[in-house]
Amino acid sequence: MPAAWILVKYGFAVPDKFLPSPLDVLDAAGDLDPSLVQHFAATAIRLAVGVTSGIIIGIPLGAALYASRSLREVLLPSLISMQNVPPLAVVPFFILWFGFSEVGKFLIVFLAVAVNLAMYGVRALAGLEPRYRTMVKSYQLAPLRALWILLIPYILSICLPTVRYVLSVSVGLVLFSELLGAQLGLGYLIQTARSTFSMSLVFLMALVSTALYVLFDTTLVALWRRAFPWSVT
Repeated sequence: MPAAWILVKYGFAVPDKFLPSPLDVLDAAGDLDPSLVQHFAATAIRLAVGVTSGIIIGIPLGAALYASRSLREVLLPSLISMQNVPPLAVVPFFILWFGFSEVGKFLIVFLAVAVNLAMYGVRALAGLEPRYRTMVKSYQLAPLRALWILLIPYILSICLPTVRYVLSVSVGLVLFSELLGAQLGLGYLIQTARSTFSMSLVFLMALVSTALYVLFDTTLVALWRRAFPWSVT
């Protein structure tokens, strides 16, 4: 990748306004104040808190919705409506409601993750093999006990691809929320680059944002397979 970048830049004499050199991008990183590390950490914390809390709430909620008909009747229509709204479309509303506070940025990511995982859990359990239902009846498991020893572990065993998908969506959401309203973070730097017409900073943010996603995705997969060894993916 760096070799191709250098080859295109200097081999075809592409102007800096279209393709900055790697050295210009490194200089842009060094000129930042606060530092790139601080901006990266701010975005990473928002993403980690939102995604983690969304997973913790979303997966048990999906199992509970499947197990409880009354809960489905109350919550499922609202969750379906929320899932059908493009996540980026609600970001401006959160900015208006919460301003530049951290609460809005966390909630945007949390809701996107929790709603998608809850809906995935309901659909996954609807296809539960009959033998598992027979086991619950045979052992006469109470609903709450069945929830924890069968339904939630079953969702955890198959939902990693969906979790990775909502992670990718969440990266875009947190960057977009920072772009609209933040004083620190990668999204804020993207807005700064747009305002100052800094192509070097734009390229830097593209590289760093990609690195952020790869870091989180790799860590997520490793932790997931370690925490849930019965996972089939």
